[in-house]
Amino acid sequence: MLLVLLLAVASSACAALSTVFKHRAAQHAVEQPAVDERADGEKLPRRGLRAAAVAWVANPTFAIAMVFDGLCVVFQILALKYGSLSVVQPVLCMSLVISLGLNHVMLRTRPMRSEILHSLTLVAGLVMFLLVSDAISAHGETAIGRRVPAIILAVVGGLFVLGAVFGTRSMRRRMRARALAASVAIVYATTAGLMKSTTQISHLFGLDAVLTSWQLWVLIALAACGLALNQVAFAAAPLNVVLPVVASLDPLFSVLIGVGVYGDQLRDTPLAVAGEVAGLALLLYSVVKLSSVRAAQGAAAEAELAAAMDGGATPLSMRNE
Repeated sequence: MLLVLLLAVASSACAALSTVFKHRAAQHAVEQPAVDERADGEKLPRRGLRAAAVAWVANPTFAIAMVFDGLCVVFQILALKYGSLSVVQPVLCMSLVISLGLNHVMLRTRPMRSEILHSLTLVAGLVMFLLVSDAISAHGETAIGRRVPAIILAVVGGLFVLGAVFGTRSMRRRMRARALAASVAIVYATTAGLMKSTTQISHLFGLDAVLTSWQLWVLIALAACGLALNQVAFAAAPLNVVLPVVASLDPLFSVLIGVGVYGDQLRDTPLAVAGEVAGLALLLYSVVKLSSVRAAQGAAAEAELAAAMDGGATPLSMRNE
């Protein structure tokens, strides 16, 4: 259990570092806009989304963020190899706490009392759930996923993607965004489960079996769909509407999938179930609050980028100096 927790926390830390470095790269792109050079050698400022995107991706800080993204996936795969979905995915919520803390360190600002309180509540809820549930991962072929529930899950995941894209067009903007966000959370949880399947297939039967397994190709397809659906959801409404839904439902769906498909064993006495529900409730409540704070920071960064690209407007970060 300790190894699994360490790997999951390492994955969370890498995800948080990636977020912070991406934010720093975006700030640098705002403060150092690209330039065009005329025939006479005079350099003129070049504004626009394309120029900002080029400056962002070309920044070495962005490359560092991509390295941490890769490490995040590696640590998550290792954690899922040795531990249960019901443990790993809730622990990954720690990335919210870590990213907020790192952001304050980088900006040399003090966290608000509400941030500290919600961070402590998140940790308390996570610890309560892990201690009370004593989640144990299934071993052997059961850890690959029960065939019928896994197939049903894959089909449901695909239907949710289609339903979210085509069945929510008549909804109001915020309702559509929340429906899309819920579908993203389901896809993310399903993707994590299929990631666990592929690691277990590799462990039991070798790499050749992974390449010929349906789980791997469904994983790739769902991951691509999840990425696209995530972009559609974030385009449908502000970050503070979408992010709390995704961040809170992902661990909840992961626990349900872990128990129903991958044989994760939780304590089922009435007292234990009450403790598990209470722990998850605290965890998810804190995730919603902290993701709202994180979304507000993201919205501020987007506003700064828009201001910098608006006909020579001064970036907000420079105004505050």
